[in-house]
Amino acid sequence: MMFGFTAFGVYLNMKEQKLKIKVGRGLHEKDLRFAGKQLFYLLFFAFVGGWVSGALGLGGGSIYNPLMIALGVPPSVSTSTGMYMIMLSTTASSIIYISYGVMPIWFSIWLSVWCSAGIVAGIVAINHVMKKTARQSVLVFIMTGVFFLSLCLVPIQSALAAFEAVKKNHDIWENTPLC
Repeated sequence: MMFGFTAFGVYLNMKEQKLKIKVGRGLHEKDLRFAGKQLFYLLFFAFVGGWVSGALGLGGGSIYNPLMIALGVPPSVSTSTGMYMIMLSTTASSIIYISYGVMPIWFSIWLSVWCSAGIVAGIVAINHVMKKTARQSVLVFIMTGVFFLSLCLVPIQSALAAFEAVKKNHDIWENTPLC
């Protein structure tokens, strides 16, 4: 089913690009081209990225943002696309947690309001910095910094949680319903 949806999506995008080329409007030089090596890289890394994201619980943005930048997509478009994908996966996860009854809804709403405010403030700040410097590379440096910070902090937090579980004589290798 996944391959069918992928093939249909590629077909629709190729058809739309051919129409844009024929008419001579609507195709930007930074648009992804659904042909040749670029299409192969896009499909291959999307499959691998989706599998790794699902298997390891990583956010798709850590895989797709660098891929899109490597394929020539401007960093601001790559970041926006990554946020859109994160919104969809977070919504799906939230629905699952709500259906299990393990997600406190009022706390989630409170957290969502503050996250939304942070996102808006971040977008305003980034736009201000990009206008001042006239460069989009600021986004690349920020993404690199966040990835590096995550690379350092996630293993530390996981190790601390494992040490705490060992102190309480919990089996750290035990499977839990929702981990």
